[in-house]
Amino acid sequence: MSDIKDAEKMLEKLPRPPVWFLRLQKDTSESKLPKQEFVYEIQEHESWFGQYRFYRAEARLLWREYQSGVTADLRQFHRFENAIQVVVDTEGSTAMFGPTSQIGMSERGIGLGSALMSKVIQWLKTEYPDAEVRAGTLAAPQAGADNKARRNRFYESHGFDVEYYDTEQKSGSFKKKRAGDLYDKPIKGTIMCLDDIIELYDDEHQKAEKQNNILILMNKRVKELSNHISIMKCIIILLIVTIIIIVSYKKYLHPILHYQ
Repeated sequence: MSDIKDAEKMLEKLPRPPVWFLRLQKDTSESKLPKQEFVYEIQEHESWFGQYRFYRAEARLLWREYQSGVTADLRQFHRFENAIQVVVDTEGSTAMFGPTSQIGMSERGIGLGSALMSKVIQWLKTEYPDAEVRAGTLAAPQAGADNKARRNRFYESHGFDVEYYDTEQKSGSFKKKRAGDLYDKPIKGTIMCLDDIIELYDDEHQKAEKQNNILILMNKRVKELSNHISIMKCIIILLIVTIIIIVSYKKYLHPILHYQ
C-alpha cells in the first residue's frame, strides 16, 4: 500500500472499542435562544496496518435536550462527520489528519470538534512527537458566513500552521512541521460513563411516566367534569320546563279554572 489515504480507508473498517460519553452545552446567551445540551457517545480506537498506524476519535449524538423537552436521536457513527483521526506513516515519520484530510462537525460551537481533536493530538504527541503533519484541506464550502472564523480559529488554536489560498481566507491548508508542537486543550463539558447514561434515560422515562399519569388523571377529571356538566344541563332543562309549566298554569289554566 503506497498511499496514506488508502491505509486510512482500510483502517476505518476495523472493529470499534469501548466507549465513553460527553455532555456539552451550547452557548445561547448572545442569540437569546433556549438552552441546549447534547450528549455524545465517543469512541477511540487505534490499529496497525503494515507501516501505517491509525488512531481515530469519533462521536455520535445520543441525546439533545432543549428547555421544552428532550430528543433521543441515537444517530449512527458517520465516516465524514463528528470524527477526527490521524494516520501515521511510521517509516516516513509523517502524519495526516482526517477523515480524508477534511474535518466537519454536525453541531458547531459546542466544543465537540475541539474535544475530539485534543484526544487525537494527545495520542500523536505521545507516540510520534517528531512526526511531520502533512497538509490537510480547508475547503471553501466549509467557510460559510457563520462558520469561517470559527473554523479557522479552531485549527490555529490547536497550533496548526494555517495557510490560506485566497484573501477571504475561505480555502487553504493546515499542517505542522513537528507534531509535538501542537496543542491539546482541556475538554469542555462533562465526561460521563455508561451508568450516567442509564440514569439519564431512566430519569427521562420517569418524567415521561409521571407526565403520562398526569395526563390520564386530567382526562379522568375532564370526563368527570363532562358528566357533571351533562347532569347540570339535565337539571337546568328540568328547571326550565318546570318554570314554563308553572308560568303557563298561572297565566292560562288558573284563570280558566277560577272562572269555572
